[in-house]
Amino acid sequence: MRYRVGSLAACLAILLTGCSDDEITEPPTGTPAPSETSGPSTSAPDGPASGRTPSGGATPENETDAADEANVAWMNDFCGALTEFATLSGAQAPDIAPGDIAAAKRTFSDMLGRFDGALGTAVTKLGALPPSPVPEGDTKKQELLDRLGPVRQQISDARSKLDAARGDDQQALIEAVGSVQEASTALAEIGNPLGLVDGIPALRDAGRHAPNCADLQK
Repeated sequence: MRYRVGSLAACLAILLTGCSDDEITEPPTGTPAPSETSGPSTSAPDGPASGRTPSGGATPENETDAADEANVAWMNDFCGALTEFATLSGAQAPDIAPGDIAAAKRTFSDMLGRFDGALGTAVTKLGALPPSPVPEGDTKKQELLDRLGPVRQQISDARSKLDAARGDDQQALIEAVGSVQEASTALAEIGNPLGLVDGIPALRDAGRHAPNCADLQK
């Protein structure tokens, strides 16, 4: 999940003098995960069945299924809270005549409004999630809220200041762009929110079965 707001802001920062969507490039996605290499398979030694408690007793199958279902349901809600947020990665450069400051101001304000709305929805829905079946999930959710909240506030403040400026105020536009570039850096550091649960096997695996999480990966 990549966010193009920084590149869009850069286009507006030079007052849209010839900037086109073709000039917007996304950063490399990083080193791909190494592929699994084939090798001789080793059979696990005979031993106790896998569904056992730490004390050695068997975990009732219906209890395990209930835990799995709860994890999938929570992850589905977690990812669902981020559905609108994920649409930010598809932001496109606005089509504005070069040098038209007033039009650039209006269009940029609209774009800021979309980002503010998407981030606001994510913050509200994440905050309304029930407790995670796995305690570490609540910790990671709060981490995400602690990072998204300030970004949303920064974008909201930038839009308010821009809207209050005169229609031909070039400096106000440039200052708003600077604020958004800072916010875009914070979004890039967050990356794909699903990565937050990579270190929590129960939630990571549950996410693979949650429809909303599959949608985030598209």
